[in-house]
Amino acid sequence: MKELAWILLLLLLNCDLFSQVKQENHSEFIPTTVQELKTHLGNQMSSDSAKILAYYQWITENIKYDEEVKFSLVDDRKKQTNGEVLKRRRAICGEYAQLFKSLCELDSIEVHIVSGYARQRPFSKLVLNEPDHAWNVVLLNGEWQLLDLTWSAAAVQNPQTFSSSKQYLLPEPDDFILSHLPSLPFWQLLDCPVPAQVFEHSRDSVLHWRSKNSNCYSYEDSIQKFLSVPSSQRSLEKAIHQYNFFPSKGNKRGLAQQYIDLENNLTEKAEGLQVSGPLEDLVSTQIKMHELCKKASGLASLFDNQLENCAYTQFNLGVSLFQLIQKKGDKLNNAEKKEKYHEVLYHFNQAKSQLIKLPQNFMTENAVSQLSDHINSVKESINFLE
Repeated sequence: MKELAWILLLLLLNCDLFSQVKQENHSEFIPTTVQELKTHLGNQMSSDSAKILAYYQWITENIKYDEEVKFSLVDDRKKQTNGEVLKRRRAICGEYAQLFKSLCELDSIEVHIVSGYARQRPFSKLVLNEPDHAWNVVLLNGEWQLLDLTWSAAAVQNPQTFSSSKQYLLPEPDDFILSHLPSLPFWQLLDCPVPAQVFEHSRDSVLHWRSKNSNCYSYEDSIQKFLSVPSSQRSLEKAIHQYNFFPSKGNKRGLAQQYIDLENNLTEKAEGLQVSGPLEDLVSTQIKMHELCKKASGLASLFDNQLENCAYTQFNLGVSLFQLIQKKGDKLNNAEKKEKYHEVLYHFNQAKSQLIKLPQNFMTENAVSQLSDHINSVKESINFLE
């Protein structure tokens, strides 16, 4: 199948269709939306192969790499939308990949963005931390294929540096792995994925490792399993895979951020349950939020605003647990009540201790004061039971 895909592509590269694309001078066309570009290019093509080639060619020949970002000491530019890319005719790797993905999706061509690590100098040793590059995988004739539009565009614009813009269009995975390491190993499209530590060392190390290892697992099954995860959970799943594959400081931070994001997403649910209940569901949600904060803090040092939010989560959990004790009332014996009051006291003390360590503002000072009052109240309840 791989060979068939290549034969079809080579036919396209040498047929009248490719000549027609060149002759029509698409560079003079100035689209403002992805839909306009798709209509201009894709509607002329009957096959997915032709559409992929047309989109690839137009993007790499008309969108230049944003050198201002490349040489900027501070990477503070927000990611551009597709419309901004088309207007400025400038992009960085993730924006190239997103524009190509958006075009393919309008034609119902399955495509994904792959983040990972790039080796620009063949014999250099890398120090990997977190993904620094992005490219695409596309499902063509039932086979996953690789494309790097960023490096292809660079080859068009800097032919003296890159040998050919076509070498990053559907390259063989065995060749592509020498310069591109996906953060998710199954996107290597290899039967035995190269470890990050091997890629990090040198190109020759990759070649040597590949010669000694084969038939480790089925990457197709791993891809299918990953893509079966609901899209709402896929970012977390990706961060977990990324961290397990290469537990660098940057990937730890990335996974911690995913846990914090998930904790934040539960805030709205918790606020709704505080109003309408039931109380048991509120406690269950707040426990999940607290556990996510613990997971995040176990991976990386959290920022002050994250620590503050997590302290409020623990404060609210303590309040809800206290209310639950009051609700159950006589259903609990004194020993059970005392045990649960100690659990409430633990959460209040932990939240107070965390808030005191942070830079103080009106909210933190008020929370610390309230926590002191709650702690005294719980201690009185415990003493009453003794």
